[in-house]
Amino acid sequence: EMIMGIFSKLFGKKKEKIKKTKEEKKFTWFTLHINARLQPMHRGAIYEDPLDKFLHAVGAGEVSGGGTLMRDNEGGGPQSCDVELSIRKGLEDRFISTIKDAPIPKGSELIFVEEEDKSIPLGNLEGLALYLNGTDLPKEVYERNSVDKVIEDLIALMGDSHEFFSFWSGPKETGLYFYGKSFDDMNAAIKGYVSTAPLCEKSRIEQLC
Repeated sequence: EMIMGIFSKLFGKKKEKIKKTKEEKKFTWFTLHINARLQPMHRGAIYEDPLDKFLHAVGAGEVSGGGTLMRDNEGGGPQSCDVELSIRKGLEDRFISTIKDAPIPKGSELIFVEEEDKSIPLGNLEGLALYLNGTDLPKEVYERNSVDKVIEDLIALMGDSHEFFSFWSGPKETGLYFYGKSFDDMNAAIKGYVSTAPLCEKSRIEQLC
């Protein structure tokens, strides 16, 4: 699978049930704003589904919705995304403590929906985008080379501390989005490959966070 449910690795360790009381049947609403360029299906696979599974497993609440903000320039593509959460009253502190340790890109935040201007900054991952030129290379380069193979090679070069999160195919470029502990480490790991791989000619790299 190109996209891994990284939240399931973290949350899967916490299986104990929480006894529900009448007071805990009321909810506090949060928006988890994620500073990651994720298509909706990848937002679901990486964050929404594992989070919802965890919250249901421990009786702490549920994921109640989500959305992706798309850029209106530079060929479009995802900019960031939100996950809407309802957490049972009395369990907010435990949830906040858990989410602070979760693998989330820097620049993210947990927003208290019912308390204006109240939020908690989150994030421990850095992002790298590789934009492949989709129009200016010789025709035979596109015919003989595969974007999937480029992704596979980059994943192998970056190692286990980094993940391929998502992609976007625009009118002139294809963006590949990676997140991990260090942008500098990711960039250094793929520099030689990007400079020689035919499909990476005329590509560009951008630090996301």
